Amino acid sequence: MHIPIARERVRLRDRPGEFLVLRADYLRQVADLADVSNSYAVEENVPFDSIFAVFEQQEAAHRPPQSNRSQAQSKAKFSSQT
Repeated sequence: MHIPIARERVRLRDRPGEFLVLRADYLRQVADLADVSNSYAVEENVPFDSIFAVFEQQEAAHRPPQSNRSQAQSKAKFSSQT
């Protein structure tokens, strides 16, 4: 999930092209986006869960976030190997 700001270029999960953030509602966690590759068609109330930064890889956006516990277990496993 990416928390967008107005006038930022972002990508959408499962949609090609880039979008321009017109408005972000941080309370409802939705944004209005303009498709810059399709004559600025507007997508309204897009959930933040579907938005990721242009520089992020789309595969990373599809992975569920790790819990703190699994991150700690991964670190402990790595440190015990060294």
